[in-house]
Amino acid sequence: MSPEIVYALNRGCWSLGEAAEEHTVALFASTGDGIVRLAVAIERIEDAGEIDGDKKRAVVGTVLRPGHPVHDRYVGHRAPEQLNVTFRYVTAECRQVTSRAAIT
Repeated sequence: MSPEIVYALNRGCWSLGEAAEEHTVALFASTGDGIVRLAVAIERIEDAGEIDGDKKRAVVGTVLRPGHPVHDRYVGHRAPEQLNVTFRYVTAECRQVTSRAAIT
Protein backbone atom coordinates (compact mmCIF):
# COMPACT_ATOMS: atom_id res chain seq x y z
CA MET A 1 0.00 0.00 0.00
CA SER A 2 1.09 3.55 -0.57
CA PRO A 3 1.90 5.66 2.51
CA GLU A 4 -1.23 7.75 1.83
CA ILE A 5 -3.46 4.67 1.95
CA VAL A 6 -1.79 3.41 5.13
CA TYR A 7 -2.34 6.88 6.66
CA ALA A 8 -5.98 7.05 5.55
CA LEU A 9 -6.74 3.62 7.04
CA ASN A 10 -4.90 4.20 10.31
CA ARG A 11 -5.30 7.88 11.25
CA GLY A 12 -8.50 7.40 13.28
CA CYS A 13 -10.68 6.52 15.22
CA TRP A 14 -8.50 6.32 18.34
CA SER A 15 -9.18 6.68 22.03
CA LEU A 16 -6.71 9.53 22.49
CA GLY A 17 -6.64 11.68 25.61
CA GLU A 18 -6.05 15.40 25.74
CA ALA A 19 -2.29 14.77 26.11
CA ALA A 20 -2.23 13.76 22.44
CA GLU A 21 -2.68 17.46 21.59
CA GLU A 22 0.88 18.11 22.77
CA HIS A 23 2.59 15.53 20.55
CA THR A 24 4.16 16.22 17.18
CA VAL A 25 4.63 12.79 15.57
CA ALA A 26 2.56 9.61 15.30
CA LEU A 27 4.24 6.30 14.47
CA PHE A 28 2.21 3.40 13.11
CA ALA A 29 3.63 -0.10 13.46
CA SER A 30 2.53 -3.57 12.44
CA THR A 31 1.40 -5.76 15.32
CA GLY A 32 2.68 -8.77 13.36
CA ASP A 33 6.35 -7.91 13.30
CA GLY A 34 6.60 -4.65 15.28
CA ILE A 35 8.06 -2.75 12.33
CA VAL A 36 7.12 0.94 11.97
CA ARG A 37 5.30 1.35 8.66
CA LEU A 38 4.49 5.06 8.77
CA ALA A 39 5.48 8.29 10.51
CA VAL A 40 3.15 11.29 10.46
CA ALA A 41 3.83 14.89 11.51
CA ILE A 42 0.75 15.76 13.57
CA GLU A 43 -1.00 18.99 12.63
CA ARG A 44 -3.93 18.44 14.96
CA ILE A 45 -6.10 15.82 16.63
CA GLU A 46 -9.76 16.00 15.67
CA ASP A 47 -12.97 14.49 17.01
CA ALA A 48 -14.09 11.44 15.03
CA GLY A 49 -17.43 10.62 16.65
CA GLU A 50 -18.39 7.87 19.08
CA ILE A 51 -18.35 4.11 18.93
CA ASP A 52 -20.28 2.28 21.65
CA GLY A 53 -20.26 5.45 23.77
CA ASP A 54 -16.49 5.88 23.51
CA LYS A 55 -15.35 9.20 22.02
CA LYS A 56 -12.88 8.66 19.19
CA ARG A 57 -10.29 11.01 17.75
CA ALA A 58 -8.25 11.05 14.56
CA VAL A 59 -4.73 12.16 13.70
CA VAL A 60 -4.55 14.88 11.05
CA GLY A 61 -1.11 15.41 9.62
CA THR A 62 1.46 14.98 6.91
CA VAL A 63 3.06 11.67 5.99
CA LEU A 64 6.82 11.96 6.49
CA ARG A 65 8.94 10.87 3.54
CA PRO A 66 12.44 9.43 3.13
CA GLY A 67 14.98 12.10 3.96
CA HIS A 68 13.03 13.41 6.94
CA PRO A 69 15.00 12.52 10.10
CA VAL A 70 11.99 10.97 11.90
CA HIS A 71 11.06 8.86 8.88
CA ASP A 72 14.63 7.69 8.41
CA ARG A 73 15.07 6.87 12.11
CA TYR A 74 11.85 4.83 12.56
CA VAL A 75 10.15 3.70 9.33
CA GLY A 76 11.27 0.21 8.37
CA HIS A 77 12.79 -0.37 11.80
CA ARG A 78 11.56 -2.07 14.94
CA ALA A 79 9.14 0.10 16.90
CA PRO A 80 10.52 1.82 20.02
CA GLU A 81 9.75 0.15 23.36
CA GLN A 82 7.17 2.81 24.30
CA LEU A 83 5.13 1.63 21.30
CA ASN A 84 3.58 -1.11 23.37
CA VAL A 85 -0.09 -0.20 23.62
CA THR A 86 -2.58 -1.96 21.39
CA PHE A 87 -5.25 0.38 20.04
CA ARG A 88 -8.14 -0.22 17.69
CA TYR A 89 -8.80 1.63 14.49
CA VAL A 90 -11.92 1.32 12.43
CA THR A 91 -12.26 0.83 8.71
CA ALA A 92 -14.61 2.96 6.64
CA GLU A 93 -17.28 0.40 7.50
CA CYS A 94 -16.50 0.89 11.23
CA ARG A 95 -15.22 -2.65 11.67
CA GLN A 96 -12.57 -2.75 14.36
CA VAL A 97 -9.10 -4.03 13.53
CA THR A 98 -6.22 -4.36 15.97
CA SER A 99 -3.27 -2.09 15.33
CA ARG A 100 -0.54 -0.35 17.30
CA ALA A 101 0.37 3.31 17.28
CA ALA A 102 2.41 5.68 19.37
CA ILE A 103 2.13 9.38 19.61
CA THR A 104 5.58 10.80 20.34
